[in-house]
Amino acid sequence: MNISLNYWSARLLGISLLVPALYSCGGGNTPTALAPEETEIASATVTLTESPTALPSDLESPVSLVAIPNQGSPSTLDIATWNIEWFGSTSNGPTNESLQVQNVSDVISGANLDIWGLQEIVSASQFQQMVAGLPGYSGVLASDSTVSSGSQYYSASEQKVALIYNTSLLSLRSARVILGNNDSAFAGRPPVEFTLRVQSTGEDIIVIVLHAKCCTDTTSYSRRQAAANALKSFLDSTYPTRRVWVIGDFNDDVDTSISPGNNSSYQSFINDPANYTFPTRALSIAGIASTVGFPDTIDHHLITNEANATYVSGSAQRLPVDQFIPNYGTTTSDHYPILARYNLGGITGGPSPTPAPTPAPTATPQPGGSIQVFLNEILANEPGSNTAAEGVELINVGSTIANLSGWTISDASSLRYTFPSGTSVQPGGVIGVTRNFGLSNSGDTVILRDSSGTVRDQFQYPSSLANSDGVSMNRNPDGSTTGIFVKHNTLSSQSQSIGQRLTNPTPAPTPAPTATPTAIPPASSTIGGSQTLTGSLSTTDASNPTRSGRYKDDYILTGVSTGRTVTVSMTSSLDTYLQLVNASTGQVIAENDDSSAVGGTNSQVVFTVQSGITYLIRATSYSSGATGSYTLSTSTSAASPTPAPTPAGLTLSVPQTRTGTLSSSDGNNPTRSGSFAEDYRLTGLTVGRSVRLNLSSSFDTYLQLINASTGAVITFNDDFGTTTNSQITFTPQSGISYIARVTSYNSNTTGSYTLSAQ
Repeated sequence: MNISLNYWSARLLGISLLVPALYSCGGGNTPTALAPEETEIASATVTLTESPTALPSDLESPVSLVAIPNQGSPSTLDIATWNIEWFGSTSNGPTNESLQVQNVSDVISGANLDIWGLQEIVSASQFQQMVAGLPGYSGVLASDSTVSSGSQYYSASEQKVALIYNTSLLSLRSARVILGNNDSAFAGRPPVEFTLRVQSTGEDIIVIVLHAKCCTDTTSYSRRQAAANALKSFLDSTYPTRRVWVIGDFNDDVDTSISPGNNSSYQSFINDPANYTFPTRALSIAGIASTVGFPDTIDHHLITNEANATYVSGSAQRLPVDQFIPNYGTTTSDHYPILARYNLGGITGGPSPTPAPTPAPTATPQPGGSIQVFLNEILANEPGSNTAAEGVELINVGSTIANLSGWTISDASSLRYTFPSGTSVQPGGVIGVTRNFGLSNSGDTVILRDSSGTVRDQFQYPSSLANSDGVSMNRNPDGSTTGIFVKHNTLSSQSQSIGQRLTNPTPAPTPAPTATPTAIPPASSTIGGSQTLTGSLSTTDASNPTRSGRYKDDYILTGVSTGRTVTVSMTSSLDTYLQLVNASTGQVIAENDDSSAVGGTNSQVVFTVQSGITYLIRATSYSSGATGSYTLSTSTSAASPTPAPTPAGLTLSVPQTRTGTLSSSDGNNPTRSGSFAEDYRLTGLTVGRSVRLNLSSSFDTYLQLINASTGAVITFNDDFGTTTNSQITFTPQSGISYIARVTSYNSNTTGSYTLSAQ
């Protein structure tokens, strides 16, 4: 077949074309020289010919090439995990084997990452063929002779783990199966440990590829939990001071288990935040699924504290390859690649493959992971032909006012806008600029720079996000640094909302950049402090901007004075999820999935009304796409005298786990007569980033979140799920110091407890 290349010759010094092993390259015509002064559009034709010797007999007809955008960075170690569904199997998974091989090759070569941990590799021959067609990479399969004990545990026909690595940066020192004695707990797939040497520094790092036991039943959960505990014991004793990465299909989430009513199978790691971290937990909290058909994040990176020191904050993300590969879920895999970046120091260059010059699907925050203001929405295809209606929206997720004086917005060719002196955005606020940016509907790049010229964020969008008249592209989840850009009308009934958060039911007027962000306007419905109403979640409802794929109904709380305690309950035949939202900022204050107070999979949030906050009650679902009727009810108790604020003598950082004991020598709880209490001042909080507090004990616990400045109870929880333990999930707001108060449901109760913040 022939491929025609058009290029702007004044900007091009050469052409590199990656040719998969299925093809040979030759013939065609190319220009003999490219003069710097040339400015016209030039072209070339390259002929790709199917290579019969490279085409296995079990592969189908030739397939078209897929262009995947570059995700690699020349200064960081870029690592991804990817479960490639039944790769090379002729009886399971995608049925067109040649198409799957080609798509996988295109993803790995185009993404330009340094390490790939792979799962569900069946065919060794197709794996070797694929790696041979990836210049600059080498690969090791679990069953290879180079893997110690590999063939003992991995046979030719079963799913195997593998590692692909960039040979210009790394060399393989050793590979071995570990924890073979726990083979059953790992579902016959014990982890494989790879020791890699960073060539520029001489450091050896450990990468372990995992494919854990699947499924939600009790037996599977128990086996997976046993495997996790065995893995932790191995890491604790073998690598107490080493940089270790465990990447793979963990087959469980790390906020709560996919097995109903259980903590994560990996709770032993979660309870040891001083030594272990899941950087991909941010995807779990944001509701970003790692599989095509289910709402949970089950593919993860687990790293030791030594490796965590190198993690580029906010870099964990899902690579949305389905935007570039047609029918991805049936042709390639039912899992998405999950990647993150690590700054080991001394790394330069990058994988040798030249990535295709294709628009990137996700924004690239700069510098590092400290970004506070970033691109949240872009309207490139203006309504009709009114180019002055193009727009760009920024959001400030920092804890302080962001001064935008002198910041600029550019496209791929030139500077398009400079923010005037005095422009700023409040914490949690957004600002929209509507004007003729000259953005192309065929794909372009939007670049945000600060007053020093440093790139703070940029997004190279494909034509597929700008091919609908008047429809913008927006991050999903809205306002998330890890959110991917999708068409606005897939998140909301609106086509765009430049200058306003997604919960706004009507498009924003054209805002001039000012010092004040646009707040979320009131929801169309209200609910009083003592009221019961019925509603229905349906496909015509707006999407939940904080929980991807879920519908939601919003109700503004009215008629409740400061200091009163409000109980909100949501009951339904569907698995409910209830959120308390700051209507001015869109931030989630508290949320609940299952509450024993209302039973089953129903939800309840209890909170004390604070001064100056307009509360929005959001009725939504736990599962993606769920619809059905529900009942929402509120009740209000009289205001209690607010105790004087008392400084907490203990601290709890995020993340951290602490143990303590309630005793008669502790002070009395000023908000619960007859109960003892211990207060922990919360540290390490980030405004806008969700925090989950868990309190467990043999006694009936009671957990309160306190405003440290006023002593008022913000929210509390008695029993979570089917236990007498307690859990609170909340999002820190700007200007509030928080105390976690450990107390008991019954009076005069004493005993030991465990308190954790995640």
